[in-house]
Amino acid sequence: MKRFVALLLLFVAGTAYGNSQIRTLEGCALLHPDLPWKAPAQASWSGACVNGDAAGFGWYRFDLAAEGFRDSKLEIFLNLDGGVLANEFYFARITTRNEVQYEGYAEAGGYQIPLADCSVHDQCNLVKAALENDGKPPVPPARPKNPPTPPAAPPKQEAPPVVKPAPRGESLQDSRDFFIRINQQIPIFARNHFPEDPDVAQEVIQSMEIFKQEWMKYAAFICQRGGRQLSSCEKYQLDMMSYLLMRIMAQETEEYFPVTGGFSNYSENKCASTDSMADHLNCIQRECEKRMRELKGMHPKAMAAASEAIAAYAHGLSYLSASGGSARMSESLYLYERMLQFVYEMAYFNWKS
Repeated sequence: MKRFVALLLLFVAGTAYGNSQIRTLEGCALLHPDLPWKAPAQASWSGACVNGDAAGFGWYRFDLAAEGFRDSKLEIFLNLDGGVLANEFYFARITTRNEVQYEGYAEAGGYQIPLADCSVHDQCNLVKAALENDGKPPVPPARPKNPPTPPAAPPKQEAPPVVKPAPRGESLQDSRDFFIRINQQIPIFARNHFPEDPDVAQEVIQSMEIFKQEWMKYAAFICQRGGRQLSSCEKYQLDMMSYLLMRIMAQETEEYFPVTGGFSNYSENKCASTDSMADHLNCIQRECEKRMRELKGMHPKAMAAASEAIAAYAHGLSYLSASGGSARMSESLYLYERMLQFVYEMAYFNWKS
């Protein structure tokens, strides 16, 4: 998972490499486009070669050895003219040991374009049409004989149940019940949020069910101090997550829970001097793993549950703000880091009751 996250995040890292002259294995010359991947030592081109220059639509293929991923390959479907990028949009596919890790549309410079956004750009639509036409320039669509069918009415959304905030002075059992009731709203929220994509909705539901189960285990274990079960501590872990989930389902955007954010800044600063983007992202991932190992040494049972809960939380909720591919993996890593910081602070907090 560490290498997978780092590999995909090359796509959204904000660094572009271009202007290197490439001679492909087929003998075609091209200028390495403005991409988030370094120019390779060797590459291939599937399109035409006109006067020695790559031209038209085709696949530009090379491995990611320059990024530190020798077993990963990149295929980019793009449009060239005289060996130079003729369309700012392209389609990228990353594979590792012949298994597809990511595919999607992007704009020169490495900016990922969700499929819905691609459809509103004429140039991106040209790439999409050529890709669907086996790499040939798109053919204008035939005029329909019959008028198009009116679009179907949008699916009716389910009404979520009303859950009132837990009253002050509640018992630990009240907090447990409240946490469970809040989680019971997630399936309805997910289906309403993704009315056209039930598979994504189900992925969110399953991930958050794992989060619920593992978080309740974590809350109990982290609050076992000195042979005592500290009810105030456990209540706080559950209540914070209950209100966090309420705010997420209300689509509020401000910070969800009080953490300093220092760990994220520390990771970025410590990893800033790495040689390549792959090394930089691996460094951040290692810092997360190092912090989790530290916590597991202090609270092994609690952190065994917390690691499962955090991973499921980050995976499930990443779908809410990112459409897929590298953007979603980036969001997942951000969510993981933030929740890990919260857990870190809870582990070191001197609970008395």
